[in-house]
Amino acid sequence: MQQPNPYGFGNIGYLIQDVPKQILDVLSTEIANASVPHNELLAGNIEKEFNLSNCIPEVQDYFCYLAFEFKKAFQYNPRGVGSNSKICLQDLWVNVQEKHEFNPVHNHSGLFSFVIWYDIPYSIEEELDLSPGKKSNNNLAGHFEFQYINSIGEIQTLPIPADKTFNGKICFFPAQMMHCVYPFYSEGKRITISGNVNFT
Repeated sequence: MQQPNPYGFGNIGYLIQDVPKQILDVLSTEIANASVPHNELLAGNIEKEFNLSNCIPEVQDYFCYLAFEFKKAFQYNPRGVGSNSKICLQDLWVNVQEKHEFNPVHNHSGLFSFVIWYDIPYSIEEELDLSPGKKSNNNLAGHFEFQYINSIGEIQTLPIPADKTFNGKICFFPAQMMHCVYPFYSEGKRITISGNVNFT
C-alpha cells in the first residue's frame, strides 16, 4: 500500500535575526537618556518602561526592511495594505524588567511588532532552577511565549527560552499575535526593546 503524503495548513510565523551593530549603538544611546514613562500605553506589569521615540528617524528603515522581509517569507499581505502603502515605525520603547515583574498575555496595535532582547542577565538553566515551579511539568520562568489558535481551533503555545544567548537578537511578528513574558528570579535587570510597525 502506498504511503500517504502529509500536507500542512499554511500559516504565518515569526522572524529572528541578529540586530546590526549600528542599530544597537543608536538604541543604546537612546536608552541611556530615556526618561519619559511609557507605562500607560503598555500592558506590562513593569515599573520602568520608557519612550524611545527620539531615535525613530535613525532606525526606522531597518524595521521597515524587516516588514518587507516578513511579507516575503510568509507571503503575508495584511488586509488594507496596498502596493502604494508606506510602512513606518509607529512607536518604540524600552522595558527594564526587575525580577518577579512580568508582561501578561497581550497583543499590539499596527501591522507588526517586535522585541529586541537587549540585555538578558540569566541563562534559562539558572532560571528553571531558581523558579518556584522547578518541580512543575510546565516550568516557564524567564521565557517569552506566543499563544495562537491552530487550524482546528485549539489554543497552542510556543515558548521561546530567551536568555542571555539571545542578547542582540530581534523577534519580529504580526502585531495581532498574542504573547507574554514570564517572571524571572535571578538578580539583575532584563532589558528589552519593543515597538510597532504600521502603514501610513
